[in-house]
Amino acid sequence: MEVVLIFPRVSAHVLQHLAAGGLHEIAHLFVGANTRASLEPYIGAQAGKMPDEEFLNRLSIAGGGPGEELLVRYVHVQWGSLTLPAPGDRMGPCSLYLLRFRKVTSGPFGEAVHMPDPVPHPRDAGLDVLEELVAELLVRMESDGVGALEAFCSEHPEKQAALRERVGALEKLGLLEFKGGSAGSGESVPERIGPYLIRKELGRGGQGVVYLAEEEALSRPVALKVFTPGRLASREARVRFRREAEAASRLDHPNVCAVYGFGEDEGLLYMAMRYVEGETLGDWLAGLRSRAGPVRGKDRGSDSGSSGTTNAEISQALVLVEKIARALHAAHELGLIHRDVKPGNIMLTSEGEPVILDFGLARDETSDDTVLTQTGAIVGTPAYMSPEQVAGRDSLDRRTDVYALGVILYECLTLERPFHAPDVAALYRVILATDPVDPRRLNPRLSRDATVVIAKALDKDPVRRYPTALALAEELRRLLNFEPIQARPASILLRLRRWGQRRPMLAATTVGLFLSLSVGLVGSLVLLDRIHSAWQRAEGLRLAARSTALVDDQPDLALLLALEGAELQPGRVANEALLAALVACRQERILQGPGGSLEQVSLDRVGKRALARSVEGLVRVWDLSSGDVLSEGVEELLMGAVVATLFPDGESVALGHVDGSLSIVDLTKGLVQEVEGFAPFSHLLAHPDGTRLLAIFGDGSAQWLDRSGQRLGSLRPPGNKVLGVDISRDGSQLALALEGGAVEIRDGVTGSELALLRGGNGDAVACAFDPTGRRLVVSSVTADPESADVRWDDALRVWDPSSAELLMERQIDYEHFSTVAFAENGTVLGGDFSGALRLISADSGEELLRLTGHQDSIRSVQFLPGGIRAVTGSRDDTLRLWNLGPQPEVTIFRGHEKGVSPARFDPSGTSLVTVAEDGTCRVWDVATGRERLRLDSCAGVIAFPATFSPDGSLVAYSCQDGSVHINDAKSGRLVYTIGVHTAAIFGLQFDPGGGFLACGSLDGTGSIIDLATGEVCHVLEGHTGPLHNMRYDSAGERLVSASEDGSARLWNADTGENLAVLEGHPGKVFDARFSPRGDLILTACEDGCARLFRTEASEVQREAQWVTPIQKGPLWRAAFSPDGESFACISLKFSVVNLFSTRDATLIASMEGHESGLVDLAFSPDGRYLATASLDRTARIWEVSDGSPWLTCRGHSNIVLTVDFSKDGRHMVSASADGTARMWPVDPHAAAQRRRPRELTAAERERFGLETERP
Repeated sequence: MEVVLIFPRVSAHVLQHLAAGGLHEIAHLFVGANTRASLEPYIGAQAGKMPDEEFLNRLSIAGGGPGEELLVRYVHVQWGSLTLPAPGDRMGPCSLYLLRFRKVTSGPFGEAVHMPDPVPHPRDAGLDVLEELVAELLVRMESDGVGALEAFCSEHPEKQAALRERVGALEKLGLLEFKGGSAGSGESVPERIGPYLIRKELGRGGQGVVYLAEEEALSRPVALKVFTPGRLASREARVRFRREAEAASRLDHPNVCAVYGFGEDEGLLYMAMRYVEGETLGDWLAGLRSRAGPVRGKDRGSDSGSSGTTNAEISQALVLVEKIARALHAAHELGLIHRDVKPGNIMLTSEGEPVILDFGLARDETSDDTVLTQTGAIVGTPAYMSPEQVAGRDSLDRRTDVYALGVILYECLTLERPFHAPDVAALYRVILATDPVDPRRLNPRLSRDATVVIAKALDKDPVRRYPTALALAEELRRLLNFEPIQARPASILLRLRRWGQRRPMLAATTVGLFLSLSVGLVGSLVLLDRIHSAWQRAEGLRLAARSTALVDDQPDLALLLALEGAELQPGRVANEALLAALVACRQERILQGPGGSLEQVSLDRVGKRALARSVEGLVRVWDLSSGDVLSEGVEELLMGAVVATLFPDGESVALGHVDGSLSIVDLTKGLVQEVEGFAPFSHLLAHPDGTRLLAIFGDGSAQWLDRSGQRLGSLRPPGNKVLGVDISRDGSQLALALEGGAVEIRDGVTGSELALLRGGNGDAVACAFDPTGRRLVVSSVTADPESADVRWDDALRVWDPSSAELLMERQIDYEHFSTVAFAENGTVLGGDFSGALRLISADSGEELLRLTGHQDSIRSVQFLPGGIRAVTGSRDDTLRLWNLGPQPEVTIFRGHEKGVSPARFDPSGTSLVTVAEDGTCRVWDVATGRERLRLDSCAGVIAFPATFSPDGSLVAYSCQDGSVHINDAKSGRLVYTIGVHTAAIFGLQFDPGGGFLACGSLDGTGSIIDLATGEVCHVLEGHTGPLHNMRYDSAGERLVSASEDGSARLWNADTGENLAVLEGHPGKVFDARFSPRGDLILTACEDGCARLFRTEASEVQREAQWVTPIQKGPLWRAAFSPDGESFACISLKFSVVNLFSTRDATLIASMEGHESGLVDLAFSPDGRYLATASLDRTARIWEVSDGSPWLTCRGHSNIVLTVDFSKDGRHMVSASADGTARMWPVDPHAAAQRRRPRELTAAERERFGLETERP
């Protein structure tokens, strides 16, 4: 066991036993196993006569009279354990040294052996000052590297020599490990080490030097770590090094720096590793801090003034730490524990992939040779060390690395480390005894779930941490996908217990007081808890109500308030407020403008970047995907603009100023070109190819300018004022909307007039070409002079610009469109003076969609490529990104002309199949809501059940005439048409293996189709009435059928043999299903009873368990929960869902809420939720655990016929007689988090009382 003893001064009591000379060499001499023999030359003959305890005590004495500093390092073999003073027991200025050198210190601080009190001695004030300066210098060098030495010496010139001498002595002993290399060495770089050619030095530290080298045989670059002589001096240390290097070389993971090889060359141990180019995670964090500026993390794009990382940076950090965690888990599974995970040991490649370094020094847990483990050696970087590392425990496991990941996660999300202290000794005390600041105080953007994950990763008790790095990675994945996390906040009792451990005296006093006042205190706590719970419920319901009231006019704000309410009071009310806001809110992102009223918006070619100009002449450029401001470094150059445009490449901005000057600003390099001498600008547009600029001036004239601002030629002489302008996508046409109502169409090259469009007597204020250039939309404004109050009689017209033919005209009875845009799908988007955005058909003029959110008039609108998304700029100083297509969480699948039943997800959840009374079967893309395949083999007759094969490759559906059609689910190719039945098929199911298809028909027979041949291999006969379904068991070995003849039957799926008749039903059997394990069959009967039959192989227990109905009436459907522990029943006649225990058929819950009978039901894959379809035109989702309502899905205009969950349980789909299917989020809170367009501003939080103190 290796021990370090550090003395600030050596007392006379010790000096009399030590030789006066060579004190500084003791550290080098006391390394042998025979420690007592090594001491004898310095202690004298008395050493052999002293008792062991006295001998150790004399070595442990600190303080005393004047003397030299003494650093003693020795290997303790024969004498028991020796423990150093606890961090709080100050031994003079040297205590900082003691803790700093703890990497070679054995045993936990402050345990076991009592240290004698220091011998009193006179203080040397001068030496104390020097010691304090050295302590400060060491901390400075640890954070800033060896460069801090020169700066510090210049600050203290009178102590310069002493400081350099002290640092040199410490470095000579191998106890300094700072970034930036040696404090005083100037060693030359060797040409070769082993088989590696040395190219340059990459860095050095306490462990050694890292070189960029080339492996000569393979001509590949490597990072070659050469260890400092003496650090691995003993035979045991070298054996340990080789063992650990071999263990690291077994690790093959893309996010771990691979170890290529290791060896020894002329006494130098080296290790060759993959050379990773890029920056460290520490450098990345430093960049975030520098961009955040003095006010850490000031919001770049909102007025919330919050701190920490932005939403995009939060997502990026979560992704990075998740990948790091998965890489660590791969190492842990091989028995490797890193023990020094920190940002400096993680590289980020040019592609942004993290790579963990220094696994070559990890500990191999798979080794059984504990002698080779350097027990008691504390390895790690202080700020990232776990409490068990700080305490010096020998047994460290993978949870130590999990803790370090928690520190990194905290730092990435807040730009602050969780623990701070003025020196290392204090830092250890903080790590052991205090909790970090709540991350949400440093970065309010963080969700509560994120803080819970961080807290669990940083738990001081390893048992309460995530047990594996994989568990942490999965939790981070859930955060990224807005799924519920598994961690839970620490309970009040646990927090009290930990407080008591940190403050034992105060805790003991408090406990005594508590016991004396226990009855009253318990009552008060219960009352306070009730008050707090009641406040939470009331506040949550209040915010949900405010959200509902705002959903029509400000859906983005409604969504944010509903999220706040759901945090306080989750449940049905919160979920329905969230769902309503999700349906109404089509705003994907809301970006705060540069200040003032936004007047103009411009996009790059691909729709990734957007520019906005305000009336006040301020310009800002954003990345639309992340919301980051791209113009931060050049915004001073973007001021004073009356017009502005973004070049199609998105790299440069052109600005026209009031004085007639033109500026071209590169967003990265700054000002590129400035040209003067123009007339005042009114419009400025970049040509689609990016080579030219179209400049419109206040006198109505127009010119082409090259990219540098030089005039290329006149396009239009002075004339009527131009109010709106657009360039066709191919650049061949220009449209100029003029004061007076006319629109000029000009040649895009020569400027010659091609057509003049006249419509109305007012002003043409905006115009836009469609992507083909074959249609042009014009917004006109006409003032009615006969009205006492001036009112707008506005019109929207669509023209053929080549023939001047008017294609569509629509009079607008609301505020006129100040801006318009034309999409690829033939729709027109207009923004009006009220702040509303309207989507209108260019063919019919029908209004398709009205969107609200802006609080002032919309002044500019642009479609992104594809026509599904658009961006708007408003005088409310916000730029908003809108989704005009199907919404990702609440999608409506439209296209069928008649009722839809059913709608079913494919196994991957990416496709949906529907069949309808219009005779078609359709396959939809879930992500876009678009129809992907239309299958109409039913030739106009009603289509019935449809389903996907287990692998999703086939889709099967049936027609009213009894035929079955099987198609390829990707191409739509018809694979088989089978006409075995003479009446409609109600039951249709693939076997679990996907090789067969079972059908149950109203003609009273069933059939099994072999999908390899398309032939019917078995006809199932025996029923005397129509079949309502046909279902396989989980093994695919048996089938059960339900019939109106009052029976259910069990069949052998391989042979078609009727195994048993499930009798005892006094009426029609409408449903029959196997339990998940296949040991039970559940039937739903016309008499209102559900019956359970126990099956064993081919036999059925004749005595059926039966359930007395809560209400009289026929049962229509019954279904088992996924675990088989319960089942639910519904009736067409009644609105209640009953949930029963499978074990004894007792009633668990009755779910009430529907207003009419129920048609279908389905359990979610995890069994947590139950969905129901009703005649009341709604679908509902219930919590199975207590039967409480979870979500009501409203929107269908006719009865809902079926419900189904996606395989991942995130979505539920309902099919209705109104001809649509609708997809709903099962967890609206998670969906709303994914769709959150922005954060609440400080003013909004104050307005809605979100800053008031909670009881």
